[in-house]
Amino acid sequence: ANRRGLTRFMLRLMMRGAGGLDHQALHGRLERLGASIGAGASSDQISFRLATLSEHLDEALGLFHTAITQPDFAEAEAETLRKELISAWIADREESKQLRAQEVYHEQLFGGDPAGYSSDGRLEGLRGATVAELRAHYKAMLGGPPPLLAVLSDLPQVEVERRVVQPLAKVGHEAQRDFPWDRFKGDTPLGRRVTIVPDPQTNTDEVLLGGFTATETDPGWHLHRLIAMIFGGDMNARLFRIVRAERGISYGASAWYDSAQGRMPRDHRSPFSLYTFPNTDRTAEAVPLLLSLYEALVREGVTDEELNRARKGLINSHPFSLDSPQKQLAARIDEALY
Repeated sequence: ANRRGLTRFMLRLMMRGAGGLDHQALHGRLERLGASIGAGASSDQISFRLATLSEHLDEALGLFHTAITQPDFAEAEAETLRKELISAWIADREESKQLRAQEVYHEQLFGGDPAGYSSDGRLEGLRGATVAELRAHYKAMLGGPPPLLAVLSDLPQVEVERRVVQPLAKVGHEAQRDFPWDRFKGDTPLGRRVTIVPDPQTNTDEVLLGGFTATETDPGWHLHRLIAMIFGGDMNARLFRIVRAERGISYGASAWYDSAQGRMPRDHRSPFSLYTFPNTDRTAEAVPLLLSLYEALVREGVTDEELNRARKGLINSHPFSLDSPQKQLAARIDEALY
């Protein structure tokens, strides 16, 4: 709890110096090859990636391997990165009231459980994390059986096996068994709770409502997702049409399942969330309207017109979700991980 953001800090620092090459030297060599490396963290997975021209594969892969297996965790680089992370954390929240509101919303929804933590952490975690803790975290997360490896290449498979798979075979992590998610039940108590965060500078209010509902393992999950899209998934959705177009209460309104947004593991119960941001003088009108529209959805379902519009939109947009090799690879990685 007091080191939120430790994983993201660790991943970013791994990419900023390894094997005796400082940040400038490591990325200078990569740039001369036309290559790039990176790392990312979501609610339940970490990932490393390399993009390179095939003609420079061996040298670029060597630098990638070094970054993953021999990170320097240099004190000076850690302090530079810490300042960047803190500056970006503050800037993000100054620019986005929605982000600040969602952090409070998830804190309340998850009852302070680690399941509700965001990957970019908290200021106290970023300020307090030591290099020794980053090193210990690295050792705990990597070093064992290999993780999932995916390759998108114009090379023959036998050459990929020899030049990519074999060199990376010893990179791995211990199979983790103790996940905070597995202890979290995600029950929504009966009745409604309200949390208000004062902000004297605002002209609009960020309003989030929600509770735990379904998991992706439920037989009706795809129906849940379709109904969520019809209700609040885009500018044709019921929420947007009524709250903005008909009533003019807010510039926008939407709804989503948190697991579908990548905010939590897909095999756990997901909160269903409603969101709008009315002018402060319309908030007292917006909140009961959102609740009444949701209650009407539960009571009456969706209309044939809404279903047909959503079906047409999904069919027409689906090819664009798989219209490049990179998108196809990402989809297959996601399927394999879960």
